[in-house]
Amino acid sequence: MPQISKKLFICLTSLLLIVTCASCKTDASYLIKDYLNYLAIKSGIGSSEIIETNFEDLLAWDVAESNDRQRLNDDLDYQYLSKTINALIESDDNSLDYLIDIGLVDKNAKAYKKVNKETAESIVDRAVEYINNKTFVSNYNYELNDNVYFDEDDNTYKIEEDGEIRDAEFEEVFSDFNIQDSYEIDFSNAEITPYQDELDTSYVNNNFTLLSTKNHVFNKDGFRISYSLNSSGFGLHISKDINGLNVYGDFDVKKVKPSFKYTCEDGDLKNCYFNLSMNTTEEFGVSTGKYGKYYLKFKNLDSSSFKNMINSMLVKNKDNAEAVIPICQIKTPIPNIPTAYINFDVLLKFSISGKIELVLYNSHNMGFEIKNGKARFFWDHNDDFDAIARASAKTCLGLNVGLDAATFRLCDVELDGGLKAELKTTLHLYDSDGNISSEGVEMAYSALEEISKDNPNVMVCGDVSFYWLFDIILNTSKSTLYKMG
Repeated sequence: MPQISKKLFICLTSLLLIVTCASCKTDASYLIKDYLNYLAIKSGIGSSEIIETNFEDLLAWDVAESNDRQRLNDDLDYQYLSKTINALIESDDNSLDYLIDIGLVDKNAKAYKKVNKETAESIVDRAVEYINNKTFVSNYNYELNDNVYFDEDDNTYKIEEDGEIRDAEFEEVFSDFNIQDSYEIDFSNAEITPYQDELDTSYVNNNFTLLSTKNHVFNKDGFRISYSLNSSGFGLHISKDINGLNVYGDFDVKKVKPSFKYTCEDGDLKNCYFNLSMNTTEEFGVSTGKYGKYYLKFKNLDSSSFKNMINSMLVKNKDNAEAVIPICQIKTPIPNIPTAYINFDVLLKFSISGKIELVLYNSHNMGFEIKNGKARFFWDHNDDFDAIARASAKTCLGLNVGLDAATFRLCDVELDGGLKAELKTTLHLYDSDGNISSEGVEMAYSALEEISKDNPNVMVCGDVSFYWLFDIILNTSKSTLYKMG
């Protein structure tokens, strides 16, 4: 049998080591402390990069146990993963088999088998999606404290102490309070309280259909606003003439689904879960309208005269293009729970100039959960838009959505969402010798494009940047949870 040369032996050994190391790297173990950090941050239970901080939060949520500290530098295995994932999803069955049955863990998993980073994080992601989209069957019960009664004249709860009658605080009203439900809101039974009551019946928008008696039309700051409800949601339209431009916006909110669980005993909050999902469609734009009549006057101007003309005559007035308009309050009763309802405060923020054609399709999921005095927050926002933008625009639909019981707002979510498109307009001016000079101007691109398109001495360009605006406030100062800290 021929002998292997020393050089060949070294090469083969090195190759074997490389393959072994690569194999080890592929199946590299995942430390428990790194896994717990990912679990805490992904679920919203913790927000720190420091394991000890996140570990304390996981303890409060009963996801981790005190003696787990001794294992933080151990490799993660399926036994430990199943224990924590089951605690996270509050499963009554803490076995690995249960996680396999509901599809969170692969069927080939074994209790003492090591779990690599990719697999562990994939399982966490699916578990978090599971807990962020909880559903509940309809259930409610509540009992009033002995010295509390409901005053129908004042429409509020009263409490009588030592002969003195005063308005009661939430924690004084109920000795036991428990409600939970998951359902898609039917807006056909909603109560509308308009913030504006100036009815304008002369205005008709062909692109927006007002339905049955649930419609309102009014004027505010030169804007024409109309809104209506149907069984699946509500929509509104806004428009305004600005310097010869007609700006408009159409908004629809549909498939609104709250899921909630709220439990108090003896004035002490035991747990709370509130999740709101919905779809929105937003379309807005500007038509140039009246600028066409200026063609004959401007098309033969030399470049210098054209620049002087636009700087002195057609710079837009920035003061009349903005509005923040309270639209209405929509109160929808919760099925089977007479004293509880979902409350919407609808606010529209509108500012636009120039020309923009834009449609956005969005899905929103936002909420929070409180357990053992610790809160976790979650939100997910997806948008897909198609646009031709030729100016600056900002439009926001603001919603404050709250879960109310009797005269108390238990918890709420405040949402501002919209898109801002910023455009810099540049004039390129040619002289009689064909030389070019460029200058940035503060005027809507569409207007300049319209009035200069037949003028060979002028070319107009624009540079567009998009910014998505999305702000969430959970448990505002209106809510009982805010007051309870």
